[in-house]
Amino acid sequence: MKLAELLDDKRAVLLDIEGTLVTCLEEPELFPDAAELLAYLRRTNKKFLLATNTARMSRAQIAAALRRAGLEVSPREIVTPMTVALELIRGRPKKVFLIGEAGHVIEAAECEWVELVYDESAEIVMLGACRDLTYQQLNFAFRLLLKGAKLIVVGGDLYARGCRYGECGVFLMEGAIARALEEAAGVRGVRTGKPSVEFFRTALSLLGVSAKDALMIGDSERTDLRAAEHGIDVVLVRRDGRAPTEVPKGARVFLARSLKLNERLIELTVG
Repeated sequence: MKLAELLDDKRAVLLDIEGTLVTCLEEPELFPDAAELLAYLRRTNKKFLLATNTARMSRAQIAAALRRAGLEVSPREIVTPMTVALELIRGRPKKVFLIGEAGHVIEAAECEWVELVYDESAEIVMLGACRDLTYQQLNFAFRLLLKGAKLIVVGGDLYARGCRYGECGVFLMEGAIARALEEAAGVRGVRTGKPSVEFFRTALSLLGVSAKDALMIGDSERTDLRAAEHGIDVVLVRRDGRAPTEVPKGARVFLARSLKLNERLIELTVG
């Protein structure tokens, strides 16, 4: 089966960004086959969302980065862990103590049912990646959790590569900080990044389709491939041809070396 044939069988597509469409988001370089795939999805009126675990950039910032790399995308065509976190608390206005970077703040400030607070009235601790994290912030979040505030982890990664103040390398992310808070406060937070059920449930809801009508295309065995656990068929893009070490049971899984529409897929389905 070719990639185009599989796409024709689906109503909607979730497309990973980093490692799939571009090399990275902070200094993006577009893979040559990415624009062709996106053009095909638009031409065939296929529903799609770009699904990323990067929430420290707002959707508008991500769209701007992709535009610089040569890919025209609207912020509304992107779903991040922050999108999911905000959808989880949709309803009456919520008081939120937010730890995060510029992207988190931008998204939260634009959300009409969120009031950002920095006092003990906070009902929710929303913990995103924050490479400027202070002990004061961390300890205040801890005290809020002890008093009954709910913890939402905006993502869940333990670490990630990035650049900050001219320094590039590996940084601790929200998942690592969340473990410390959970252990100390005796609570369990809700994680909103891939591969959580909340991420895929929200993405499917935004697309208006069921899991069987959707396809996940991405490069990560740790996050994208596990969409199969939620009933979503997966194309794992490995440009070096490496097969995954383990394939989840349930949905169909395919291996591809590129995003080219005539790419022949290798089915890896188990069970």
